Amino acid sequence: MKQARPELINVPLMQYFSLKREPFSDNIKSTELCELPSVKEIASIVEMVCMNHCHFAFTGPTGSGKSTILRYVCDRQERLGSRVLMINGGDWGFGEFLRQVMERLSIDYRSYHPSTMIRLIQVQMAKSEEDGHPVLLALDEADYTTLFSFQT
Repeated sequence: MKQARPELINVPLMQYFSLKREPFSDNIKSTELCELPSVKEIASIVEMVCMNHCHFAFTGPTGSGKSTILRYVCDRQERLGSRVLMINGGDWGFGEFLRQVMERLSIDYRSYHPSTMIRLIQVQMAKSEEDGHPVLLALDEADYTTLFSFQT
């Protein structure tokens, strides 16, 4: 039986294979995706949903490509002229969600008054829409937030 070389045990993948960059990044760029017919179909459905000011969600098991397709769709919508607000979910609630949306919209408001925060967001989004740049709010990993928790 062949013995393992001790100097190669617990060595990072990049070093072991002398790679110049991480081969399987968690953050795949939309330009690195294969444009399969199913991906294009999903993107065109999302485009139609955005034009009609509707809401949508990608659901599926871990590793099924939800975040990847969301990044692809957001990149495509940006190229079509939309203003994309990409927010990654975290262990936070409604107030922090509003603060993050305001930050992406470049709204400087330091107080915590949810009704005022919502109004400022609505005004900024309407202004962007008037300027020909509809806003797409994308929330990745939404299950990590407490925004959608319901008590029974």
